Amino acid sequence: MNQYYKALTRECSLFEIKAWYEGESYELEKITGIGYFNHIFVSRNGLVTLYYNLEEAEKFDKWFEESFNEEFFHNLCTEFSQLVEQIDKVNSDKEIYKLTVKMWSALFFFDELSKYPELGNDSMVRRLIRIRASTESASYILADKVSSDINYPKDYVFYKGEIYYEDFESFCRVKKVIIVN
Repeated sequence: MNQYYKALTRECSLFEIKAWYEGESYELEKITGIGYFNHIFVSRNGLVTLYYNLEEAEKFDKWFEESFNEEFFHNLCTEFSQLVEQIDKVNSDKEIYKLTVKMWSALFFFDELSKYPELGNDSMVRRLIRIRASTESASYILADKVSSDINYPKDYVFYKGEIYYEDFESFCRVKKVIIVN
């Protein structure tokens, strides 16, 4: 059985979910060697709940213990700042999507350090606060640039890059998913 835990619930479009998935899988893998390829997004009327695969989460916990350091974090912040500068230059949905995907790996690390400041040191936490204060709306500004005429479904399960139009309970039975606390 595949064990998962509920991470968060928030309002997101399918466009954002697809970018989130690519960012936390392929982009994250480029910089860490591992990624979240098996997380599950469940949308109910546009309110999305994210479930992380426990095995993948444990791999990341180990990666954080062994590899997350000040140099890595500061390089990530610098790269993120450069990506934020591109927001005004992207206009097509394709350009917006690519930029959003690239931003996700940094957003992932920012979120982790926000939740677990003990992962870093005082310098890293101060830089996180500065970068979050100056760029907190960047991903929302980018999302608002997406064509408004795109109609997305409101109820679905998004898993491994595929959309499933079935209720979550049926999906879990078929995919042998167990939600743990």
